[in-house]
Amino acid sequence: MIYASEIVQIADWAEAEIAQKKVPEAYATLFQILHRNTQPNQQKAPFENEKERLLKALRSIDVTRLNQAQKEFLERIGLWSAIGEAGAKAVEDALVRHGLDIATAANRIQELMNQTQGALQRLRQLREALGDVVLPGTVEPSAAVVMRVRFDHEAAIKTIVDLKYWSKEWFLIGRGLASLAGSPPEDVRVIGAARGSLIVELAPAVLVAGLFVRVLRAAVALAHDIVDLKERLKGIANNPLVQVGESPLVNMEQLSEEIDKRVADAVEEKFSELIEDQEVKADGGVRKEAISAIKKLVQFLAKGGDIDMVVPSSATEQEGHAEDLKRIREEVKEIRNLLPEVRALLPHLRQDESGPAPRSEGDA
Repeated sequence: MIYASEIVQIADWAEAEIAQKKVPEAYATLFQILHRNTQPNQQKAPFENEKERLLKALRSIDVTRLNQAQKEFLERIGLWSAIGEAGAKAVEDALVRHGLDIATAANRIQELMNQTQGALQRLRQLREALGDVVLPGTVEPSAAVVMRVRFDHEAAIKTIVDLKYWSKEWFLIGRGLASLAGSPPEDVRVIGAARGSLIVELAPAVLVAGLFVRVLRAAVALAHDIVDLKERLKGIANNPLVQVGESPLVNMEQLSEEIDKRVADAVEEKFSELIEDQEVKADGGVRKEAISAIKKLVQFLAKGGDIDMVVPSSATEQEGHAEDLKRIREEVKEIRNLLPEVRALLPHLRQDESGPAPRSEGDA
């Protein structure tokens, strides 16, 4: 699901990152040379400079400002595969694979060019149509980082009980990390909600956003290890070699409990170092609250909850934080690279698992 305001954001982003960087013109220039080279009795012109100019323009496109829903929208209108790293690979593939068949290479470059020009035109039309619908001030958040939290798999919200449980968990996650950065929980704002997801704004304070991103990067990596381990345990449990009649040779429940304990120890050790590196000194209460929040965040991810983060263009306007924002962008890229690996493992676990997330009696 995508908001009308997010489509307006895409249109504005495309103007800045694609149109103003003259990506369509770079496509057109390369295509024209390749097309001329296909004509009979025509001296073949070199196109290496034009190719490199196009590749540089494509790879300069900043896609970290787009969330997963916006990326999927660009895929549907045919633009995603023609821009960024995907577009650069498509261009290189066309020129390498069909290097000796200039006509086929020219046709492929023309396809990519038409995809880009057609999608830009469509986005401009949508921008114009939605301009009177989307209220001013709802298009671009003022935060350093905007995060879309999706409740899925074992972290899905299906009943009011699920809603109560995950609302409490995310209150504790947000409060714990905000307090670690020396900020009140109000600095973590909910700016929207859709079916199965919340859109959370991580305050204009770069310190809070930077801390949250660093914690999330480490939490995603740990959640990936947990999900991968669960998948391996399933393989052991289903292996006939560990069965003697009806009795397994390996006590899977006991092994699972031992793994949960080791995971808790790993969270304590891994994130204690991160907390000690913070500029804000955490007292005993804040430290305990932060560790608890991080454990809940890891559990949320390991159960199939999903988090997508973007760095809005407005974040670049925060003076004195250029290096911090640069680091945040790089860490967001790392998170995005790892999250698909976690998602890829989840359907396999889902096949044999059911039931809501574990809750204490007081949560019911």
